[in-house]
Amino acid sequence: MSTAAQAQPNAASPAASDGQFLEALFQPGDRILFRPIESWTENGQKKSKVDYEGTQYQLVGARGQAEQWQLVPGQLATTIKRHNERSQQTRCNVFFGVCPRWGTGGKYDQAWQIRTVRALWSDVDDGTPAEAIERCKATGLPDPSIVVSSGHGAHLYWLLLEPVVIDDGDQRPVFTEFMDQGEGKKKKPRKFIKNENGAKVYIDGKDKHNAPPLSPKAQHVQDILAGIAAKIGGDHTTDLSRLLRAPETLNRKDQRNGQEPVPCRLVEFHPERRYTIADFAKYAEASPDRARREKIGKVKLPAHRRLVPFDRVFRPDEQDKHLGAKLRKELPGILAWCVRGCLDWQRHGLGNPAEVSAATSDYQIEQDQIGRFLEECCTIGSEFKARASALLNKYLQWSGDKNMTQTAFGPELQNRGFQRVVSNGVWYRGVGILEGSEGLEGEIR
Repeated sequence: MSTAAQAQPNAASPAASDGQFLEALFQPGDRILFRPIESWTENGQKKSKVDYEGTQYQLVGARGQAEQWQLVPGQLATTIKRHNERSQQTRCNVFFGVCPRWGTGGKYDQAWQIRTVRALWSDVDDGTPAEAIERCKATGLPDPSIVVSSGHGAHLYWLLLEPVVIDDGDQRPVFTEFMDQGEGKKKKPRKFIKNENGAKVYIDGKDKHNAPPLSPKAQHVQDILAGIAAKIGGDHTTDLSRLLRAPETLNRKDQRNGQEPVPCRLVEFHPERRYTIADFAKYAEASPDRARREKIGKVKLPAHRRLVPFDRVFRPDEQDKHLGAKLRKELPGILAWCVRGCLDWQRHGLGNPAEVSAATSDYQIEQDQIGRFLEECCTIGSEFKARASALLNKYLQWSGDKNMTQTAFGPELQNRGFQRVVSNGVWYRGVGILEGSEGLEGEIR
């Protein structure tokens, strides 16, 4: 394993301030997203509210005389102090985006928009920091560079010698508009991108499938994160837009219901421990998402169910009004081309181009309505449970499917591993309904 400075893995952690933690994860010129979010439980349901006024995109450092980015001493420590002071009034948890943001205003906060990855991470909910470190040792993972006690679990970070630069993805910004829902109702935020003709393409809610896919480089990193989580029992949410708690703040989960805040603090800080992305490449094979994609990709469909994507849009000035007449002149050549194609098909069969395989796989994933519902509207974990009736009602509201019944819905949940429990009604263990999360990018823990 090619690592830098991994000597003395059990040495005591050097003292570090909150500013030094962020300085280890980010470089001058990066933008750090800080998003304060209050989270609480109401009537057995999980709720959250973003403090949009307190949301900040902190530019790290400043330009020096030679136009070089330089750290500003105390800048990030002051930022954390300011968020702590505000959270005393708002009861918000202080979250930050682990990966730098390319721009501000919520326009570059989606996973497919992340362009730089400076560290890998894992969120372990069901164990102490010491237990999380032992899991790493047991599975052969390198010693973490940074270990944080999140208040009810542990956050592990592995700093990279060189950042992963994701330069093969879609670079369009995301815009937000607020749709009128009728008199007396709050306006609903909708997110969209613009296509090559400038038309709006909505990418949230039922239109989530319109969002650009992860690029190959981004998908590789995300598979590594998912594989690491699978190995050590980390949280299943491993997208690149992930939000985690900032150290030296308070875990204020459920404070409005009287829950005492718990400090989120640094346990180990070894910024000299740095690794290459290649040191973790093998963990991509353990990614459940990757296994799911490969499984779907192997499903054989009838020929008429293969999807051929056609993404080319012809502007009016590009349209050839005389194309038919031109093609008629070429009929002998077109016929010869068709005959050659037929002979090739008889010899070698009908191929399946990568674009067709990808489009077909995406189609199958999109058709898994219940899977999408669980991903977008629910939170998964052994500590959660929800009433069967509440889950069905939420699904009907989300999907608009008027034909789904509890008789059909229940087995679908059980097939996905959720335990049916009868106790003062029917419940499903392992799943909870996520309320108040519309418009958030990145999962929070």
